[in-house]
Amino acid sequence: QDGRAWLAVVSLLSCALTWLKRFGFNMSMLEKAKAATLAAGDATARKAKQTKLKGDIMMLQQNVMAQKKTFGVQVYDAMVSANREEVERLFNESRQKVDTLEGQIAAKRAMVEQLKLPGASTPRGSSGSLQDGVPPPPGPPPPAAEGLPIGWRKTMTAEGREYYYHQDTGETSWTVPAA
Repeated sequence: QDGRAWLAVVSLLSCALTWLKRFGFNMSMLEKAKAATLAAGDATARKAKQTKLKGDIMMLQQNVMAQKKTFGVQVYDAMVSANREEVERLFNESRQKVDTLEGQIAAKRAMVEQLKLPGASTPRGSSGSLQDGVPPPPGPPPPAAEGLPIGWRKTMTAEGREYYYHQDTGETSWTVPAA
C-alpha cells in the first residue's frame, strides 16, 4: 500500500513539473535549489569518506605497533640464544609486514587529501557526470545555437564541458542532438 501511495506521489510531482515546464514556468530557482542540495550532499559524502579513511588509518597504525611488539617478543629468544639467522629471518618477516601496512596508510592518506578537493569522487564514484548515470547540472538557458533542433539548447557544466538539453522535456545529451 505504501509503495503504491509513494509511486502516486512521485508520478503526480513528475506530471506537475512537466506541466510547469511546458507552460513556461521558470525552473531556475528549483534548479538552483537542486544544485545546492546536490553540492551539500557531495560535501557530506566526502566528509564521511574522509572520516572513515581516518579511522582506517588509525587501525592500520595500531596494527603496525602490534607487529613491532610481536617482533620484539619473538626476536628476544633468538637474540638470547645468539641465533643470527633466526634474528634476520624474524626481522625481514616483520619488516615486510610493517612496510605493507605503511604502504596502505600512505594510500589512505592520499585518498583523504584528494577528498578535500571539491568535486572529488564520492564513495559511490559519482562526480555528477552523465557517464555515472546522473545528468550534468542544468545551467542558465543560453540563446539557441544555430543548427540545433527546436527546443534544444547548448550550455556548459561547471567543469567547462559542453552539453545539450531540451528545454521542454529536460532531456540531456553530451552529443549534438539529431534534427
